[in-house]
Amino acid sequence: MRPNDGTARTTPSTRWNPDSSISTPVEQFATYEMRAGMWRNGELVQEEEHALRINFYFKNELLMMLERAGFTDIVVHGDHREEAPT
Repeated sequence: MRPNDGTARTTPSTRWNPDSSISTPVEQFATYEMRAGMWRNGELVQEEEHALRINFYFKNELLMMLERAGFTDIVVHGDHREEAPT
């Protein structure tokens, strides 16, 4: 919905940054850059950029972290279904 003052917000766009992506198996992360803008009467009046670091974990690493945090009866499913992960 657009306000009466002519303001419109652009949908944030996300771009993978290959320069800061997974460099070794030990690193296990990627960086995504997000940009959003606010336009008023056809003119860009505000823009924001953010870097999002995404960490990747192997199943056993994640299970260990959950157990150390006190979780019990942990069940791992795959693909958002009650099936074993593949």
